[in-house]
Amino acid sequence: MENNLLWFSIILGCSGLFFLVGWLCRKGPPLESFFQRLLRWENGSMRTDTRVMVHELHRKVEELSAKMQRMDAEMQELLKIIRERAPEEESPGFVDRPAEIFGLAKEGFSADAIARRLNLGRGEIELVLSLAKRPSWVIRDKPGPDF
Repeated sequence: MENNLLWFSIILGCSGLFFLVGWLCRKGPPLESFFQRLLRWENGSMRTDTRVMVHELHRKVEELSAKMQRMDAEMQELLKIIRERAPEEESPGFVDRPAEIFGLAKEGFSADAIARRLNLGRGEIELVLSLAKRPSWVIRDKPGPDF
């Protein structure tokens, strides 16, 4: 009994679907018209979705722009406070770091000791020290022939 009821409902559902598709495709070739209507409906909904997404993107760009302006104003205020608090006489000015590094290296300090002493990274110290060991043709003061 249950098996017969299942087959009856499947047949009834298929025939209902067949009549629904036929009703939707009243004009022109049935399937072509149906799919054309479906595509027009999809295109309309995609246009609406695209407009909504563009509107949201514009809104977010405006929010980010306003936030960036606020942060820029805060940064300018902080720079002003820093300039007011730190007198120019106390600022160290230009420091020739490579000269300091080479001087400490000549005194026999290791790269780790120099990094701790100057409060720099070990990699930065090793880079500066490796530049002193470069061949003369790597970086030239005078233009020479290209190899």
